[in-house]
Amino acid sequence: MPLVRSRRPFILGFLIAVSALGAALYLEKVVNLVPCSLCIVQRFFIGAVGALCLVAALCAPGRHGLRGYALACVGCCVLGAASAIRQLWLQNHAGPADAMCFSGAWHVLASLPFGQAASALLLGTPDCANVSWTLLGMSLPEWSLLVYCCLAGLAITALVRR
Repeated sequence: MPLVRSRRPFILGFLIAVSALGAALYLEKVVNLVPCSLCIVQRFFIGAVGALCLVAALCAPGRHGLRGYALACVGCCVLGAASAIRQLWLQNHAGPADAMCFSGAWHVLASLPFGQAASALLLGTPDCANVSWTLLGMSLPEWSLLVYCCLAGLAITALVRR
């Protein structure tokens, strides 16, 4: 029974991460929302947390392995939440002149040298300030931040369980 209890937070974390990525792909492919650079970074970290949760659930590590997976998940959640907070800051502090439209994150990655593309991914581009979709009054970075908080909470739950 302890093995099943140690896997539960990771299985739930994997399902939450897959659901979040599925929703993001739905918005991109069906609703035709173009992801900005910070959206791509947030997707990467949600995917990383999902992959860590899947591996942790399948491997059923011992106490030290469990702590390692949980800490790695928390680290990815913190980095992803930082990018979501950065995007929220851009959305709330950008002026109308700053909110010009780029061709999307994939164009930034393809057209700029690696250093400039990495800077644009980490700091955001002017199109990150656009609020193009909301659900229940919350924009995409707010939903991402909520998902990161839930995933970090699950990882911390797995960390403190004995």
